[in-house]
Amino acid sequence: MQHSGNRTRATGRLSDAALQERLDHELAALEALSDSRQTELLRQLAAHLVELEERNRALQARATNARVPRAQQEHLFAELPIGYALLDRQGRMRELNARSARILGRALEELKGRHLGALLEANQNGVLVQHLRKVFGAPAEAVVDEVEARTPRGPVWLRLESTLVHPEANGEARCRTAMLDITAQRCAELQLQDHRRLLVRAARMTLLGEMASTLAHDLSQPLSALSLYVSVAGVRCQTVGAEQDECRALLRKSQRQIQRATATVRRVRRFARVREAARARHDLAVLTGRVLSYLEPEIRQCGARVRLRGPRVAVLGDRYQLEQVLLSLVRNAVDSIRRGFVASGSIEISLVQHDHGVVEVCVADNGVGLPEDPRQLDALFAPLGSGKPEAAGLGLPVSRSLIAAHGGRLWAEPNRPRGARFVFTLPVAILPRD
Repeated sequence: MQHSGNRTRATGRLSDAALQERLDHELAALEALSDSRQTELLRQLAAHLVELEERNRALQARATNARVPRAQQEHLFAELPIGYALLDRQGRMRELNARSARILGRALEELKGRHLGALLEANQNGVLVQHLRKVFGAPAEAVVDEVEARTPRGPVWLRLESTLVHPEANGEARCRTAMLDITAQRCAELQLQDHRRLLVRAARMTLLGEMASTLAHDLSQPLSALSLYVSVAGVRCQTVGAEQDECRALLRKSQRQIQRATATVRRVRRFARVREAARARHDLAVLTGRVLSYLEPEIRQCGARVRLRGPRVAVLGDRYQLEQVLLSLVRNAVDSIRRGFVASGSIEISLVQHDHGVVEVCVADNGVGLPEDPRQLDALFAPLGSGKPEAAGLGLPVSRSLIAAHGGRLWAEPNRPRGARFVFTLPVAILPRD
């Protein structure tokens, strides 16, 4: 017993008094056991110690493997496909990766410590200042802005997304900024805006032509009647006597002015007449898809589902005029669904090619619908004949004139069981084989 007691009490003292007291208690209980029992317990304890040591070595190895060396961290940071930089409150780039340097078109060493605002266009510095103010003022939120930078290869548009990182040991707060080159996207958006402006300009010119044509038509008849009345008055004055010379002179002057006005009306009518379109081959499905992309926000807002079906069909015509027609008809469908408060709006655009060289395009919706009376349907295409109080009433007349100028026709009919169908035809052109 004495031998085993000495062996058990040869343990070093523990720094924690409570643990030492518990250990002494356990050792005293162990001394009370027989030598064989002590030996068995010590064997079990040794086995547990070996197991604990093995687990400890495994945990240490796992922790060692989890630690990425700083060199490896720097390599990963440098090779990220997105530009990253650490900015201070003033906008100086404390750290940045190689991708950021490539985006900004300068050497990495040249950019470290440099103010990001010095690389931006002059009118963009205010955007950066507000960006940093929002980042450091709202640490929990990511802040996104777009700025234009100057690079040796030309202007570059950047999307900056910044979040606040934990302060360094010296207490200086910084933000991590991701830089993404969106120049190609911005150029595409600018081209789309230019195209939309061209569409708007074409629509305005066509509307102006329609209004001028209507004005010329409405003025020509009263001017002709007035000219006739003045001529008759001049004949009557000749029978009265010489004292009416002054009256006849005034009538002649009036007739000359009327003739001048009539000639002006004729010139306006000739100008307003729809000229031969600049013809080129266009795929109707492509034109329709482009128009749907223009109207995507309006379609999404009204919750309509759009379906385009039909084969690839090409026509000869003016791209902007054909897009203007499709834009007007699809927008009418969107307005019809919105005014009808339709829960599940539907717009279906179908292309059907007929054997006699004509393609039929139909824009159908399930909105408020159209009247059954053919006279009321024809009235939709009259200038200022829109049933919408906020509309100018020239979209459908212009569309019919444009389709007629392309050798087709446009008409409207009720949809079944609800809604409207606007249908137009155009001559088919042959697409080249792929």
